[in-house]
Amino acid sequence: SGITTLVSVEYAPGLAPFMLIHTIGFAYTAYLGLKQSLRVKREIVGKSVMGEA
Repeated sequence: SGITTLVSVEYAPGLAPFMLIHTIGFAYTAYLGLKQSLRVKREIVGKSVMGEA
């Protein structure tokens, strides 16, 4: 993905800001999804340890 961004900037400098925003947005979305799934896993593990699940 990083290589693609560099190539795009070389061939189309006008797209650089868009590519940057797109990359940041994608990374942020991935981060939120990861955080959410980690929290859910922790809740499931916590319940099974306490014997509620």
